[in-house]
Amino acid sequence: MKSSPFSISAGGFAAVALFSCCVASFTVAHESGKPHSHDHDHHHDHEHGHGAGHHATILVPEDPADLWAHINAYSAVVAASAASGDIDLLHKQQINLGALIGELDHQMTAVEEKKRKRVAGMLNNTKRALGKLHESTDAKDEKSIKKSVKTLGGVLKLLKAQYPDAITTGMAKVEDDLGPHEGMIAAFDGGYIELKLHDDKGDLELWIAKDAGITQPYDISASEKITVSFSDAKQASATLAVRNMGKNEDEDGNATMREGQTNYFIYPGDSGESAAWLQGKSFKSQVTVSFAGKQTASFLLIPHGHHGHDHEH
Repeated sequence: MKSSPFSISAGGFAAVALFSCCVASFTVAHESGKPHSHDHDHHHDHEHGHGAGHHATILVPEDPADLWAHINAYSAVVAASAASGDIDLLHKQQINLGALIGELDHQMTAVEEKKRKRVAGMLNNTKRALGKLHESTDAKDEKSIKKSVKTLGGVLKLLKAQYPDAITTGMAKVEDDLGPHEGMIAAFDGGYIELKLHDDKGDLELWIAKDAGITQPYDISASEKITVSFSDAKQASATLAVRNMGKNEDEDGNATMREGQTNYFIYPGDSGESAAWLQGKSFKSQVTVSFAGKQTASFLLIPHGHHGHDHEH
């Protein structure tokens, strides 16, 4: 996610102003002129004003598990952009993260009643930490940015601990939340991936999409490589690539190549690597998926069972 150097205006924004905008945007009118409702589950694209050149356009889920999947993804992007020194990206994504954290104010029913007062206080601490990071980014103070990112990570960890694990992993009810190809869904900045592990041969398939339903392809260059990093496996990572540079067919024979771009990648393909380390119904590992400057938060990968049936590669 490389971008050109970004010059932040000298005025900057106070932390209070930043979070007032982020949180207030959920109670004021949207583009339609109607107030935001939290009585049903849906997604909205939000534009949050932060002054000239400062706004967040972001998909803010109302489902608690989906919301935490986004918070996990965006906090990972914030940490990665801070580590790489990409000030432009860091500034943009901390505003997006602030919008997501602001939505937690409307999700108190996801927390045990006895914990809600504590969570409200932790939310304020998280907002203050993100505000400090914003100030450090405005000042382009690398030392302060590093310290602020560490503080933010710490308060987010404490906040997450107050929620049920099934919500904060972003993969609640795994059996019910599989993608259309029966793979695992994870969010990244700008879209979603579906990652499917076949238990019989250990091969991986990955789809990239603009929506959680994996119906709108998020195409990238067919020459791009996708890295899946494993924290609980015999091998540290797997590199996914296209099946071929022709039609790049998926396992159902559907062409996925569109003018040199695609949203479908596989492993091991023709790499010559053995996928034996991924085989078996009992395999499970926390993974992250990264490509072209994008990265998901860590999520649990479990295999799709074939129950004795073979499949094509």
